[in-house]
Amino acid sequence: MKFNIKRLLIAALALILCSSCQGLNSVPISSTPTVDIAKESLATLTPRPKLPQWFVDSLPTNIQTLEPFMDIRGYDLENYQKPIDRSLIETFWYDGATNWPSSVVSLANQVLEEGKNPGLGVRDLHAQGITGKGVSVAIIDQPLGLNHPEYKGRIFVYKYFNPTDKKPQSDLHGPAVASLLVGTNTGTAPDAKLY
Repeated sequence: MKFNIKRLLIAALALILCSSCQGLNSVPISSTPTVDIAKESLATLTPRPKLPQWFVDSLPTNIQTLEPFMDIRGYDLENYQKPIDRSLIETFWYDGATNWPSSVVSLANQVLEEGKNPGLGVRDLHAQGITGKGVSVAIIDQPLGLNHPEYKGRIFVYKYFNPTDKKPQSDLHGPAVASLLVGTNTGTAPDAKLY
């Protein structure tokens, strides 16, 4: 008998998938419990993760220096005195709740709007009517906040695969992927059905 690593890996994967699907719930979207993200700004494309309180308490209330790639969602920068240019703004994680100095508000809003463009000529395809209508796509990813403003109403069926977790929280990657696929502002195929 020959040892076949491919068959062994396929069998192991099948066992893992079968054992993880026990108690799998499949429900139409209308009866699926939703995650409340009303506290998030509508401009936020991805709900923030819940951080431990001790970590939140350790965050500075007044930022002295902005560094590239900082998460400044919700920060008040109105009195920030140092120059902020476009190349720095383009690296930040920020949202509609970030309070910018008056000198860069319009630039920050412009960068945020430009960041919603999926690129690769997708907006030109949308203008031609190619929007994913009639297409169904399935994503297997982290839990979704079903009321997220980018993809609310575009999820046809939602299955949550962790039977021990009774209150799934919206995570980062799943909503980002769903937004990039069927999002109102950021979607490549905004009229597709998402499973």
